[in-house]
Amino acid sequence: FLFFSDKKRRLLYISVAALCAALLVVAIPKLFAFFWPTIQRLLETLFKQEARILLYRRAVEDFLAHPFFGTGIGYMGNRDVHPSREFALCWYHCAPLQIIGSLGCVGVAAYLYQYVTRVRVFLRSRTNFHWTLLLSWLALEMMSLVNPGVFVPLPYLLLVTMFTVFAEKTPAPAADAVASP
Repeated sequence: FLFFSDKKRRLLYISVAALCAALLVVAIPKLFAFFWPTIQRLLETLFKQEARILLYRRAVEDFLAHPFFGTGIGYMGNRDVHPSREFALCWYHCAPLQIIGSLGCVGVAAYLYQYVTRVRVFLRSRTNFHWTLLLSWLALEMMSLVNPGVFVPLPYLLLVTMFTVFAEKTPAPAADAVASP
């Protein structure tokens, strides 16, 4: 992002990126040795009866059993796979799977509309501020691929709402002041 937006220091960014790449090439064997146990554990988890993987499978099963409206956000039928705390909802721990499992095709259509509208709001004015808001929102959405994320009102959905409000309420700059990446 900085490489495209800050043309004055572009050479500095290229130099820093090249230095980091060179250090990474030198450090790859050590990094691989450091991360290999974690990679092995993740690969083994895919083939075990781990709760998160079972929840992912259950989301697809629930969607196939209830394709139009899903099972509903308050559905507690997954407690056999992942017993949540008392008064807590039983999540699928992945936003797209939460949408299809809990809300079905109607929820998919609603969320697609919401995502398209939100992206249009962020891209309405292509300033550095709007690009930063867009990237921040995308980061929360990516975090929501492995956690309930944006289905949790405080703080995550509140942050998404704030990003969108800031993007909507920030006036578009004059045509000559627009920064493009």
